[in-house]
Amino acid sequence: MPARIEVLRRHPLLLLDGCHNPDGAKMLAATLTRADFEENLVGVLGVLADKDYKDMLVRSGPCFAKIYTVTPNCPRALSAEELQKEARFHTDAEAADSVADAIRKAVDYADENNLAGVVVCGSLYLAAEARPLLLKEAEK
Repeated sequence: MPARIEVLRRHPLLLLDGCHNPDGAKMLAATLTRADFEENLVGVLGVLADKDYKDMLVRSGPCFAKIYTVTPNCPRALSAEELQKEARFHTDAEAADSVADAIRKAVDYADENNLAGVVVCGSLYLAAEARPLLLKEAEK
């Protein structure tokens, strides 16, 4: 199913998940942990302000060596800067200017630091914007 723990490339990993609530973040984290990816990934995360993003970070934050935060294309979106402030309590975090910028930075960071890959997750609005970019990246 698109954007539900969707593996777009295996090596290095490119994964997309529209885990837009704490239960979804819990399932994503459990899947990544079972696959031995804990702390060996870079995240691109964008959420809506009316979601429990703090709990989502508690559940999924430990999976990531670094998170690039983004602002999903939705009026209810939490800004990348606000999300970055909260994400810093869980891992290294940096706000990105756009989804494309975040994906590029995340792929480069994973490569430079010999990490397993990149997971784009959070809002389904983010997933819709990121999926075509990830498909293009997966072709490389």
